[in-house]
Amino acid sequence: MPSRVFILVQLLLIAGFGAVAVLGDRSQPRIREVSGQVAVSEPIVITFDRPMVEQDVRERVVLTSLGAPVPVTYRWSSRALAVIPEQPLDYQVTYELSVSGVQDRAGRVMREPQTFTIQTPAPRFLYLTEKQQLARFEVSSAATSLLTRPEEVVLGYEVSSDGTRALLSIREGTSQRFRLELLTLVDGFVADRRTLLTREDASFAQVRVCASGAYGVAYEQAFDGAERILAVALDTGERTVLRDTADRSGTELQCSAVADVVAYLNGEGLAAQTRISEPEELILGRYRYLYEVSRNGLDVVLGDVAGGSLPSPRFVARINEDGIRSVLSDERIDVGDPDVAAARLVAVETLESGLQQVVASETIRGTTYRSILAEGEVLQRPRWSPSNRMVVYERGSSTSDNLDGAGYVRDGELVLARVRFDRPLGQPAIPEPLGVKGGDVRWLP
Repeated sequence: MPSRVFILVQLLLIAGFGAVAVLGDRSQPRIREVSGQVAVSEPIVITFDRPMVEQDVRERVVLTSLGAPVPVTYRWSSRALAVIPEQPLDYQVTYELSVSGVQDRAGRVMREPQTFTIQTPAPRFLYLTEKQQLARFEVSSAATSLLTRPEEVVLGYEVSSDGTRALLSIREGTSQRFRLELLTLVDGFVADRRTLLTREDASFAQVRVCASGAYGVAYEQAFDGAERILAVALDTGERTVLRDTADRSGTELQCSAVADVVAYLNGEGLAAQTRISEPEELILGRYRYLYEVSRNGLDVVLGDVAGGSLPSPRFVARINEDGIRSVLSDERIDVGDPDVAAARLVAVETLESGLQQVVASETIRGTTYRSILAEGEVLQRPRWSPSNRMVVYERGSSTSDNLDGAGYVRDGELVLARVRFDRPLGQPAIPEPLGVKGGDVRWLP
């Protein structure tokens, strides 16, 4: 007859096997969290319950769309694995992420495959209405939502790279009272707002947001003629003067979305850059136009006149961290309002006849593909979506008298052009009027 000890051991073993059957083998690695909804230009992050071996997972972690694999790269960080699509994801698409066979640092293997659903958001952007109010527009539903009050005139704004903050330059009605206002955004709607700075003797222009939303930068113009480039820490309100001058040095002002690098024209015909954390001017060269600073702060996109003076054609160039310049546009064609997304350029070209074209171009292995997205008399500020599959531009009228300080038409019609990412840019796009007027578009991620 079995002893009580033997029976007890048998019962414990049965209970143990039963627990494993019900709860699973807790000795193997487990996934704690996976990004369920991601921005189209962001990585998908898998978080494990323990430190993992940095291993080759090309056949173990697979992203698919409608059963077809999506090309990705991988980056390990102890307990987390970032799955980085080689090209931005598309809007409003459901992707599947399959994970199996990964190993922790003790050599234990994840034996139970898991599949997760990844959903990308609807395309939406912010813009300024013809009455200079900030608004949110959702492309799929054509829904417009005003984000500022009727008495507030928005002179300029910028959105952080993650879409959670917007910095506004506001004039209070017809008064001479100006504010720098910080909005906290959730899916492009205002969750909170805070005044950073109020002036009755100066206005703010060229508003920018840098360093993943850590800093705001603006060109402060005092009514007595004093001018300076001002950086504000958005969390603490601490201010740093990057350049204090009366030579209109900040009429062209840009900064990096992720790094704390600021670039500007210094009033002497020279483009320069500095860091907010360590202000020290670095001269980039002699340029007339300054368009953007790359996300990592290493490249700057500028413009100049091919013949040395107007009306010679304007061209667009990029300067990298080593000071090497590469020309992005045809120097025989007048090019303005450029927006650069990876290897793609969209810009407004002005022909000798005065007709304007919105043109997207891409150079692949020495061959340049071009697509004319629109033609007209007044075309302005084309902007790539984060997916690199859409462009929104402004189509205005030459008879409009509603102009901003830079000469842009405020009451132009916003038009969308879809650019297929899986075919050469020579394929024409079909313009889609969005039914709203305004401009100065900022896509949300």
